[in-house]
Amino acid sequence: MPEEFTADDNLGYTTAPVGGTFIKIGVGVLRKPAEPSYDKYAHYEIVDGGKRTVKATKTSIAFTQDLIDTSTGYGYLYTKTIRLIPNTSQMVLEHTLKNTGAKAIHARVYDHNFLTLDHQLSGPEFTVTTRFPITPKQPINAEFGSVEGNVIRYNRVLEDKEIFRVDMGGYGNTASDYDFLIQNKKLDASVRIQGDRPLDRAALWSINAALSVEPFIALAIEPGQQTDWKYTYTFGPARKP
Repeated sequence: MPEEFTADDNLGYTTAPVGGTFIKIGVGVLRKPAEPSYDKYAHYEIVDGGKRTVKATKTSIAFTQDLIDTSTGYGYLYTKTIRLIPNTSQMVLEHTLKNTGAKAIHARVYDHNFLTLDHQLSGPEFTVTTRFPITPKQPINAEFGSVEGNVIRYNRVLEDKEIFRVDMGGYGNTASDYDFLIQNKKLDASVRIQGDRPLDRAALWSINAALSVEPFIALAIEPGQQTDWKYTYTFGPARKP
C-alpha cells in the first residue's frame, strides 16, 4: 500500500536556497534545484536516505527510517508495520512518527490504495460507499460516473487513459467518517478501509486498471513528540457498510 507525505512548505523547500536541502518524509533529504516551487512529479537528488531497517515475522513486516537533516532542523523516526490479523480477513497498517528534529512537523499523509479485484476494469460493477453524504468539491465527469447520496457509481467502463475523479466533501471531524467500502457485484467481493483519524481530505481517483480511494489525514508533531495512526482493511463478499 504506497503512501505519500505532503507538506505546505515541503519541510524546508520554501526557505532552502538553490542547492540546499529539504525533507520528504519516507524518502529522505533531497536537494533543491533552481525551480522556485516544489513539483511532486519531479525527480530530486537524494542526499541522505536515512538509516533504514526491516524486521519481519510470520504475520508482519515493519519498515523503519531514522533521519536527521541538521541544515533544515527537521528529523524523524518513522515506522510502518504491515500486519495480517490471524484467523480473520483483515490487514492492518500501523504507523508511528516521532519528531526527532528541532522544528515542528506539519504534514498530511494519504494512502494511494491502488485496488484491483481479479483484473476487473473500473466500471459499473464497482461502487464506493462512504459513511457521509458526498458533496463533490469540483464538478465530476457525468459520462464516467455519478454521486448518489453516499455512493459513487460508474456509468461505464473506463477506457485507456480515461480518469474518473471525485474530490469528496461532506465528511465530519471524527474518525468514524474514515470508512470506505469498495464493492464489485460481479465478483461478490468487497474491501473496507477504515482509519482511526479524522479525514483531512478524501478523493476517488481511478483509471481503467485501478480504483483508488485516497483518504488524507493531518499530522502536527512538536519536537520530541510522537504520533500514531492505523488503517484496517477488511476483505470479504459484497455487503452493506
